[in-house]
Amino acid sequence: MTVRDAIAILSTQNPDAILIIQKDAEGNDYSPLSNIDGEARYHAETTWHGEVYRMNDEDGPKDGAECVVLVPVN
Repeated sequence: MTVRDAIAILSTQNPDAILIIQKDAEGNDYSPLSNIDGEARYHAETTWHGEVYRMNDEDGPKDGAECVVLVPVN
């Protein structure tokens, strides 16, 4: 999903509703949204898992995709 897709979906929702993040696809755990980090790159290790690095991280891979990270409270 792109940021554009998320905006389109979120723009149809109640703007006062809180954001909750689901831990995994099976619904094992949930957490409120704490922060949004738009200064990151995602480096995929598999089709379902990867690592996120800060844009200015000298040690991180440079070939990752620009991403927006939804950071949970817990």
